[in-house]
Amino acid sequence: MKVNSVRQLSTLILFIVLAGCGGPGGSEVKGTVKFSDGAPLSKGTVVLSNDQHSYRGVVTSEGNYLVSAVASGTYDVAIVGTTVSEEADYDEMEWDQNKGEYVNAGKKKPAAAELLAAKFSDPKASGLKVTVPSDAYDLKVESP
Repeated sequence: MKVNSVRQLSTLILFIVLAGCGGPGGSEVKGTVKFSDGAPLSKGTVVLSNDQHSYRGVVTSEGNYLVSAVASGTYDVAIVGTTVSEEADYDEMEWDQNKGEYVNAGKKKPAAAELLAAKFSDPKASGLKVTVPSDAYDLKVESP
């Protein structure tokens, strides 16, 4: 092949470099996270990890998740699912007539509620693995 200009040479070198590196590429890993009764996990994060890579994807209210640009390989899976009560996220204050100031009413901040059994937050203990590329990325989880 004859290269006629610096521009053609630069384009050829760029093409060779990108082809050799594989570019950003990777596979799209998408599936669902459901409990054994078929109900979807309504909030959380899916984490795929191995010795070389770690990837994350958000779980939607329908239990669907998507992790983009995942390199080929086998991954341990962790799923973190927590929620906070819809109540106020602060201590409630009340006006104390005797003191003439606001005082803490003694109410505590709502605690985060775990949606999944604790083992799912540890990729080595969850028992979940995925191999990329594959067609089956649906994950089954248990309640706490």
